[in-house]
Amino acid sequence: MPWPSGLGAHAAVQKAGKPGQITIVAFDASPAGKQAVFEKKLYDSPQQFPREMAKGTVEAFIKYLEGEKVEKNVFIPCSHYYYETSVNDQTRIAEQW
Repeated sequence: MPWPSGLGAHAAVQKAGKPGQITIVAFDASPAGKQAVFEKKLYDSPQQFPREMAKGTVEAFIKYLEGEKVEKNVFIPCSHYYYETSVNDQTRIAEQW
C-alpha cells in the first residue's frame, strides 16, 4: 500500500490496541514514509527509483527507434527501506517531493 495508507493502517492498529502484532509495509519511500519507518510506524517502505525507470524507458525507446529488439519486460531493481536504513539517512528529513 502507498505510505498514506500505511500510516492509516498504523493508526487503525494503534486504535485496535494491537501494536507489535501487525507488521505494516507501505511503498514508495517518500520523505514522510521514510520518517514513519524511522519512528517505527512502518516496518518497511520499499523504494522505487523513478529516475532509473525513466532512463530505462528512454534507452529502450531509442533502441526501438533504431530498429533494435527491445525486451518485453525490463526489471528495474527496488530496494527495501528499513529502520536500520533510516537511522543515518538525512534525506528522510531534508528531501522534498
